[in-house]
Order: sequence, then C-alpha cells, then structure tokens
Amino acid sequence: MKSKNFRFVITEDNRIGIKFLKEPDEEIWITSTHDNIEGLTKDINALWEELKKVIEEGHKEWLKVISKKSESPDEDPSQIWKKLEKLPEKEMIKLFNSMKESLRRTVAQYVFENVNMFTGRGSVFAELYDQTTAKLENLTSDFETIE
Repeated sequence: MKSKNFRFVITEDNRIGIKFLKEPDEEIWITSTHDNIEGLTKDINALWEELKKVIEEGHKEWLKVISKKSESPDEDPSQIWKKLEKLPEKEMIKLFNSMKESLRRTVAQYVFENVNMFTGRGSVFAELYDQTTAKLENLTSDFETIE
C-alpha cells in the first residue's frame, strides 16, 4: 500500500530518506539522508520515540483542559456525563479520576440515578466505580490520576 503523505526518496547521489508531502507541490524532509537502510531506520525510530512523547504530553494537557472545563460551576453533572460517555474507556477513567472528589461524587450520583446501568458507558461506570474513593478503579490496568 502506497502512502499518500510520505515518500521514500533516493537522491541523485544514492542517499535515502523520507519526505512528507506538505502541499501538492511541496515536500519537506522528515529524516536526514543516509547511505544505508540502518541509518534511516535509526532516524525513523528516533522520530517515533519523539512523537510518542509529544502524544503523551499532549494527552495529559488535553485531559487537564477538559477536566477544568468539566469543573466549571455552570456545568451540571448531566453535561459532565455527556462528555465522559463519549470518551474511550481509558480517557473516561482518567478524566473522571482527575476531577475533585466532590465533583466525582456528584457525577456518580447523577449516573446511578439517571443512566441505564445495563448498557453502554453506564454499565462500565457502575462496574468500575469505587464508592470509598469515588474513583473509577480498573484492577487489570494502571490508570493514573492527573494532578
């Protein structure tokens, strides 16, 4: 399968590298050029490690932003639940657990009183909710609380 955004390039002096197609007529190098595949592979692996760090840091920042928006006084528990239930399970757990305890308890009360516990995210919430800590606990995975 051919990529429409990336291109393996062989230069006139037989060096190899990867270019990104920015515009239909504009390409930019995303790796250095190399005279062997091992050097190119090392470049790509380093780039991948950097991208993973960017994703991890960005995800943490995004959860903080969403958490702050969820804690704004003008939002009621039903609005917070609407946001939570749209997220993938891991993000739902992280966001919920990053909220203040009082808000977690208020949202949990809303969920248990108003949401179907037998289908969808309601059943996931009911299964994972720990009444003592007011957090969603998943014993098979390590989910961190965002500070």
